Amino acid sequence: MRRLEEACRVLKALWTEHRATLDGVYYQLREAIHEPKPVQKPHPPLVIGTRGERVGLRIVAQHAQAWNMANGTADEFRTKSALLDQYCKDIGRDPTGIERSIQFLPNAMQGGTVAHARDFIEAGATHLIFSAPVPYTAAGVRSVWNDVVTPLRE
Repeated sequence: MRRLEEACRVLKALWTEHRATLDGVYYQLREAIHEPKPVQKPHPPLVIGTRGERVGLRIVAQHAQAWNMANGTADEFRTKSALLDQYCKDIGRDPTGIERSIQFLPNAMQGGTVAHARDFIEAGATHLIFSAPVPYTAAGVRSVWNDVVTPLRE
């Protein structure tokens, strides 16, 4: 996780500085050049997926524009989201600047997915990521669209 945190600093430096210098534990940059610079300002959004309450969510608070959690319950999501809010407040960051997403992995894509998804929306999820059943087929993707996405959009 320390390597991830440092990698976030490396990316931000390369994306925003003309010549990036960073003397980290894992990465060292000396007048590094990254061109062309990204179109997004100040830099492309960082999406970090973690369930880690002690370290991972602190890294999200410090660096990410979006947080993703895979699987879990809506109550777990709500608890972790509140903790992320607190970590943001601790460093003076507005927690509303971080999108919140839940990823429904294939094993979670079984009966009751629509109701389950609505629970996550109520818990504060701003994005829902659905996996198609394994093995991945066009028919599986269509079933996710027809049976899950379409009812949620209504």
